[in-house]
Amino acid sequence: WRSELKGAPTRQPKIRQSSRPKLRGTSQSARHTPNRPTMQACTYSGDGVYVRTLNDYVSRTFSFGDAEAQAMGDILGAIGGASKMIQNQVAMCSIHGTYGLKGSSGGAAGVNATGDEQKELDIMANQVMFAALRSCGRVAVGVSEENEEVVILRPASESARYAVVFDPVDGSSNIECSVSVGTIFGVYRIDNLSESFGEAEALAAVLRPGREMVAAGYILYSTSTFYNFSVGGQDVRSFVLDARFGEYVEDSLRSPLKLPEKPKRILSANGGNASNWNKPTAEFVAWAGRQETPYTHRYIGSMVADVHRTMLYGGIFFYPADRKSPNGKLRLLYECFPMAYLVEAAGGQATAGGTPILDLVPTQIHERSPIYIGSTRDVVVVDQIFAGVANEFVEKVAADATIPGTTPRAVTSPLGAKKRIEACAVSGRPANTPTVDRSYVSSTNESDASSDEANTSVSSVDAPVSHPIAAS
Repeated sequence: WRSELKGAPTRQPKIRQSSRPKLRGTSQSARHTPNRPTMQACTYSGDGVYVRTLNDYVSRTFSFGDAEAQAMGDILGAIGGASKMIQNQVAMCSIHGTYGLKGSSGGAAGVNATGDEQKELDIMANQVMFAALRSCGRVAVGVSEENEEVVILRPASESARYAVVFDPVDGSSNIECSVSVGTIFGVYRIDNLSESFGEAEALAAVLRPGREMVAAGYILYSTSTFYNFSVGGQDVRSFVLDARFGEYVEDSLRSPLKLPEKPKRILSANGGNASNWNKPTAEFVAWAGRQETPYTHRYIGSMVADVHRTMLYGGIFFYPADRKSPNGKLRLLYECFPMAYLVEAAGGQATAGGTPILDLVPTQIHERSPIYIGSTRDVVVVDQIFAGVANEFVEKVAADATIPGTTPRAVTSPLGAKKRIEACAVSGRPANTPTVDRSYVSSTNESDASSDEANTSVSSVDAPVSHPIAAS
């Protein structure tokens, strides 16, 4: 029978196809080309284009640098890993019921050490962040919104000489209705590596101007999870979590992020507080309403989401000091500083009302501050208005040094002492502010501008602000 089969065609064995999905747009030889990144470093989009992952970016940018560069890469990687766990907790909070109130140790039920509502999600995310920072081995000090005191993770040393300040879940008060929330962080380099590293040294490591930060970033948990950060204030890298692979991939269309050269006209603020706003803020909103192309109002109620939109579209986000929150509401150290750091790196500006946010020096870890942040076009106008109102106030103080509730010395603090803040309906700048050009008033109709200014003026320090938009 062997001889009968000699002339028969040879039957080829059937090869079973692997169940592993084939990478589109790449040949077998291309996938094994040594010069191409491996699958661990990159992933692929549907059209076969290589997309850089966070691991690849960190390894190529920091792993081959000096010890400090490697440490920064480890910190960014640790925070990225923690954010994946927090993202999962955010997505499952309605199923697990973790959006409810829960008090921290030493605090009342449902209230953290700083007096804000505290959800169970806040505590879980806080624990995840501290565990990640502790395990990476590069962080000696941590400051969180959920902890009353500074936390020393390990003694500062050459291998662990960084302090990380963070808000584990910003906007968690809205988590129950599935509004976008986020994580905000900033990184300081610790200069004092004394052997007796204690609480005093830990506080000194973080109570510094925001301009001394070496890195900052935020993670936005929404329809997509974005991880945006800047190291050295050079640019803002943007990565989005690819749920198929569980890896952050760089946003090839936007990264590095830059505020638009022609920003949209967007005001982002809590208009419900308009009747309590100080005069410069009310005057700025009135100025925006008088423009030929009026500003639109967009407000989400989560700083990460509002600032993220501002970075993409332009405009301005602000939360001023007012009668309800005389020192402002947002925390200076771990909310205002990191966001101002990122916006300036993206080509924008941030001010506290005449003073750049990053130049302020906090005196305590949970200190609050007003903030105006966004496109340079709008922030410059805010500073001009604050300067003009401050000059008017100084003249008023010089004419009558016995204004009820305040004294001439009350206007000397850059952030504002309590008495000055109580008078914030009139002023928001130090008394020695130089005179500036007040051409921000609409030049198209000077009579309308003068009438608008009259509507927003106040007769005394304690008089309420009459605001046209609030009245409507």
